[in-house]
Amino acid sequence: MTYSSASDAALFCPELVGDNTGFDDQTTPTRKQVNQFISRGYSRINTALAQAGYNTPISSAATVYDTLTDLEALYAGARAQMARMSSRLGPEERGKGQVLMEQFDKELAALCAKDLTRAGATRVSSGRLYVGGISRSDKKSYEDDTDRVQPRFKRGEFKRRGTQQPSGMVVDVESD
Repeated sequence: MTYSSASDAALFCPELVGDNTGFDDQTTPTRKQVNQFISRGYSRINTALAQAGYNTPISSAATVYDTLTDLEALYAGARAQMARMSSRLGPEERGKGQVLMEQFDKELAALCAKDLTRAGATRVSSGRLYVGGISRSDKKSYEDDTDRVQPRFKRGEFKRRGTQQPSGMVVDVESD
């Protein structure tokens, strides 16, 4: 599954397809190569969205789906342009493929920075951190579990009368 097709990618590089309606076996790159570029773009987009905390792939019913279609086609168009890049470019010059790839990177970063839940994407988590803790009933059932490996040490095991604790207090009772 991908978000776009080779004909979508052709919209970003009409000079590569000429009079054809899209990429085929006679164009450079071929339709098969462009479909590989699309697959790679799909992977890059989903990786970025997953890192931003969204479930991937995004459903076609989501409002953001058309944006993903354009973004994936932009990636494939950039790769298609780079496949035909001229070797006559100077060291400081950039080809159309490089410009499109920079545009793709910027748009992908901007997309991941937005709250896409309003556009139909779903989050993997709510973004809240779990910082630990256990209820008293869970603690009791954990301690009463006979299959549990007992800890080697227990709280207060090394307290001795007359020793100073890190808090500065002197222990005046024998260990608990």
